Amino acid sequence: MSRWSRQTRQRGAVLLMALFFILLISVLVVKILDELTMQIRAQAVQVARDDLRYVGLSAFETTMAVLSEIEEIDGGLHGPAQGWADPLAYAETITWPDGVTVAVTITDESGKFSLQEADPKVLNAFFEMMGIDYGDAETMTDSLLDWMDEDDDARLNGAESRYYEGEEPPLTPPNAPLKSWESLRYIQGFKELFFDENGIPNDYHRRFTKAFSLHTTSDPNVNTAPTDVLETLYEMHGFDVDYFLDYREGTDRVGGTDDDIVFREKADLQAGGFQVDGLPVGYDCTLLKVEVRVNFGEKAYLLSALTEVESSQGSGSGDRGEGDQQGAGGGRQNASSGSGTDYPFTITRLTESLEIN
Repeated sequence: MSRWSRQTRQRGAVLLMALFFILLISVLVVKILDELTMQIRAQAVQVARDDLRYVGLSAFETTMAVLSEIEEIDGGLHGPAQGWADPLAYAETITWPDGVTVAVTITDESGKFSLQEADPKVLNAFFEMMGIDYGDAETMTDSLLDWMDEDDDARLNGAESRYYEGEEPPLTPPNAPLKSWESLRYIQGFKELFFDENGIPNDYHRRFTKAFSLHTTSDPNVNTAPTDVLETLYEMHGFDVDYFLDYREGTDRVGGTDDDIVFREKADLQAGGFQVDGLPVGYDCTLLKVEVRVNFGEKAYLLSALTEVESSQGSGSGDRGEGDQQGAGGGRQNASSGSGTDYPFTITRLTESLEIN
């Protein structure tokens, strides 16, 4: 072999080794860059979460302060006509960083029928009010009560463990109050009428979950009761729903304005000409669900809290610590500001989450 050929081969080997090391270094660099990119993104998400969480908690704190002020001025919380429908607008001076939008929704859980203390007459009247056949209504009522009661004895139109053992997959009724609305898809009658063929909740499901609460045990607050709750009271007690809604909206017959009527006691309903003897209603907000949503670009921070009004504790409000799930701060705790201000509320459940589109 000539000297020139040996030199050519040596140069070729060196070149291959150099290319190999270049490839190896390139792979390592790409891997390092990917890891750095992931770390930067993770840090950016964490920073965004912390910033949005700070805004969300500030909005929640403001809401608690507004509710506390109104409760102190009026001597109680009865309905949004007192001015707390939009707590951030009530606070007026609150400003947020550029590009950030904040929305607060307050739902009075005590304006709904209690599912923990479910009355078969109320359930049947509600189902019939929605237009459900009498036979189906009886089946749904008995099956729901069987699902929640402590025994294993099936009601006339209900179902207990023997029925559900034949389902696919086999089920065992918990014999306890519902913890979430997801349970409805397994209960006889509900699974057929409250969901479509694809298992998606329908309008019956929406109306039922809007009119019944998993958390309260008191009569519905007449100030905040949804229309379906009022219509059920009409079915049972002849309560004049149309006149009541007009009367509650004040002289201008427009809801959400300054002249809306607040019912603080039985006498306020009687003053409007309503027959209230035997009418199972309340007049106070005993449990509020406060939801805060903070949006910034493709990110959204969500906070949901069940807040019990302390002035109503011990008045038949029951154990409201039960819920769909426990989250950050899920235990019972007093609502208070960072400055040490105590509010007349107890947080029975608080959940937080971050969405990134």
